[in-house]
Amino acid sequence: MQHKSLIFKPCRLVLLALIPAFLSACSTLGYYSQSVRGQVSVMSKRVPIKTIIADKKTTAQQKALLENILSIRQFASKQLLLPDNKSYTTYVDLDQAYVVWNVFAAPEFSLTPISSCFLVVGCLQYRGFFAKQDALDYAHELRKANNDVFVGGVSAYSTLGWFDDPVLSSMLTYGEFRLAEVIFHELAHQLIYIKDDSEFNEAFATAVGEMGVRRWLQKNQREDDLKRFTQSKQWEIEFIQLVLETRRQLKRLYESDLPVKEMRKKKTLIFDQLRSDYAALKASWDNPPDYDNWMNHDLNNAKIASVVTYYDLTKSFATLLALSNDDLVLFYQRVKHLGTLDKEIRHDCLQNLTNNPSDQINC
Repeated sequence: MQHKSLIFKPCRLVLLALIPAFLSACSTLGYYSQSVRGQVSVMSKRVPIKTIIADKKTTAQQKALLENILSIRQFASKQLLLPDNKSYTTYVDLDQAYVVWNVFAAPEFSLTPISSCFLVVGCLQYRGFFAKQDALDYAHELRKANNDVFVGGVSAYSTLGWFDDPVLSSMLTYGEFRLAEVIFHELAHQLIYIKDDSEFNEAFATAVGEMGVRRWLQKNQREDDLKRFTQSKQWEIEFIQLVLETRRQLKRLYESDLPVKEMRKKKTLIFDQLRSDYAALKASWDNPPDYDNWMNHDLNNAKIASVVTYYDLTKSFATLLALSNDDLVLFYQRVKHLGTLDKEIRHDCLQNLTNNPSDQINC
């Protein structure tokens, strides 16, 4: 089965744990300390994948999986023009399901995420913790301030090239397609990262990840697998559209001047409608992906905002690639140029690509 949820299973974390605590006005010493400890713990456990493959104790099945990972990694640099370094050539056994837990939060009547700001990466629309209890404690404090909160386990993350990121055991629970997609996604962060713009960064990396899997399957003449991957992406798009429509309804509600009690009631009804619409959509699918867990827990503003961070601009990047005649050199150049623009202008340009794909690029 390849139907792991790309959207909600791993909210990728971009974390520079080496930033000294005293350099950030937006974080506490305790937060940076846990980041440094967690990062050092992960990096100290790295073992070259080639060493594991050569180990006589490694089973034939494990060897095949690891050899495939190295093949995917080589494809990323040779064919997708992503950074050619030692990232994803080592392996770490975490002995747990996730490496990091991300905390998203938004006010009760707002879809604007509460940001956390850092010296190098800028402001992010979430905060990551290496210890689950630390994430839950932070989430508790946010809830006490009457915010909607969503805590999600993270199976992979990028240090933006500051470290040689390893393949984590938490990533191996994915199917082959998803694993390749995550590696391409995280390497895309290393290639292009714009400070203070989570939506831009995540949508770009998400688009590169999907494009990469398609090219990888085509290169290896795996047409049946490409059809399955395309079908899973179609289901994903349909689900995302449900979530984004809910976002539009909530936005209209929060911009109204209704009394708090009435607004709270209508907010509940909108989320109830989302659950009902999801049930109908799932019933129309044959052998569908499973979004039940995402739907059944913490369905609130913060969770809706987490989807927007990754997917609101993804179609725009796919359009930009098409308008670049699928030339990756030109595509990356144009993405880097967009990154030099003012954030509002940058987003307007991308949205225009989505709304008017036949228009010439004018940014």
